[in-house]
Amino acid sequence: MAYKGKKRKKYGRRSVGKRSYGGFVLPVLAILMIPVAVIVAVTVFFKVGYITVKGESGYPDEDIIKASGIEIGENMFRFNKFKAKDGIFEKMPYIDEIIIRRRLPDRIEINVTRCEPVASVKQGNEWYLMDIKGKLVEKTEFSPPEGYAVITGTGMEDPSVGTYAVFSDEEKEKPLFLVLNTCEKNDIMPYIGSIAMEKLYSIKLTYKGRFTVNLGSVEQIEKKIRYMLIIAEEKLLESDRGVIDVSDGTTARFIPEL
Repeated sequence: MAYKGKKRKKYGRRSVGKRSYGGFVLPVLAILMIPVAVIVAVTVFFKVGYITVKGESGYPDEDIIKASGIEIGENMFRFNKFKAKDGIFEKMPYIDEIIIRRRLPDRIEINVTRCEPVASVKQGNEWYLMDIKGKLVEKTEFSPPEGYAVITGTGMEDPSVGTYAVFSDEEKEKPLFLVLNTCEKNDIMPYIGSIAMEKLYSIKLTYKGRFTVNLGSVEQIEKKIRYMLIIAEEKLLESDRGVIDVSDGTTARFIPEL
């Protein structure tokens, strides 16, 4: 009997095709092109079409826009905000704060806040108007501007309009601003005629042209101003004049003018 063996399976040689990179390269290229497309879109399409000014500054809107250096037609995202602000501050010292916003698709908005001077400081023959933060906003000669508290007893180093005051006696700077800010907080700054800073232990101010107020030092300054107001506004008559002494910080004493 003839024996038939099992037929061997024939395996053909495996055919391995070439690798295809197309499915990988195209998505990568697409991802890389996205920022390029964004840059092109920003450069081509986002142009400054309008510039508006908001807020009360005392300056014409056209002058503020010109000082900013921002021009119609330039790119919305390429102009320098800090440079624009510096240009405005340099030419317009009465402006206190500036906020520049981009309003897509084509508008630039410049928001401004005005400085409000509260006092004047003498340097040589010149008087400088100063706001509550110490910014010098205006210069006059020979006589102090009317309607502002006259600060005496301290000079300044190289004062310049548009910059912040640097006082010759550094020890007087903090006490002076404590007095100014406390008066501002109590809404009496318009009624302060003068602030004498010659002696830090005996600071004096005049109030409503009727009273000389002896504050002493600036310790407990808020309490001292409250005592002064109680005496001046609630206890005395409108015809009364004299000295209100609150220097000890615990009482207020009125010494009538003789």
